Amino acid sequence: MYNLAPELAKLKRLGVSVEVKFRNSTQKDKREILSAENVKPEVDGLVFQGENGVQRAFSLVVTLPAREDIAAVIIQGKRSEFVNRLSPVNVSTDSLTFVRNVSTCQVYGGFSTKPQDNSVRIVSVKKGKLQIFSVAVTTRLYDEEDGAYDFLVVQEMYRAKLFRSREEIIAENEIVTDSEEYPGFNRWDAMKELVGEMISPAEKQVLPVFAARLKSKLKEPKFNNKEGQVIFFDINKGFGFAKTKSGNWYFKWTQTDTENRLPYFFTGQKISFDSIKESRLVGVRPAN
Repeated sequence: MYNLAPELAKLKRLGVSVEVKFRNSTQKDKREILSAENVKPEVDGLVFQGENGVQRAFSLVVTLPAREDIAAVIIQGKRSEFVNRLSPVNVSTDSLTFVRNVSTCQVYGGFSTKPQDNSVRIVSVKKGKLQIFSVAVTTRLYDEEDGAYDFLVVQEMYRAKLFRSREEIIAENEIVTDSEEYPGFNRWDAMKELVGEMISPAEKQVLPVFAARLKSKLKEPKFNNKEGQVIFFDINKGFGFAKTKSGNWYFKWTQTDTENRLPYFFTGQKISFDSIKESRLVGVRPAN
């Protein structure tokens, strides 16, 4: 089960706070929104449950320390190719407050937030360690009886050490760096310029010098039929990838079989599934 509190705690250690506010869909003034009452998320992040046909709107309020080593950005482009800094609504000597208005639009089955418009990314380069978090309001639409669910979700997308190589900043292998990454991940090329701006010349000089290392061959796990292990699951976009006996396969939250209101699978989790249909795993669930 997804648990919001530990993820918020990771941001808190960076000095970041996150709030979500329920607003009228016509309400756009971000300063007015700041004074609105906060919605208190439940353990799994639930902030709304209702009929699928109900249109609603939210605002994400993110407050960061006023430092160069942390930033609030949005990711744009079909392949997440553009990183744009958000403009703060409130500025003080020690903090910056950002507001991201999140709307729902009509899709098949009801009203839903859109993954490309419902999130803020928090990028931290503190002490030579890169961390990228996604903060979003995501929707899961079920049948008429179960209705619509909206959740505040926080997920650490990347963590990597930073190195220097001449004038270039390099992230170690933990971050996806090439054009062959799975769809929906943020490419390092899109982040590199931002990260370079966030690190001062003096801080760059104390980064360790990058030295290419031979990749050690990891022992591949052995699976029985219809078993696997999660490579990564993007909780906001609701899809993931898993290793199986027959290779790596995509799966979506609608093809999962869990009792949780918010289907979620963590990296390294053992899973089982019913079948592979149209290049997707079907009936994905935690392994017994």
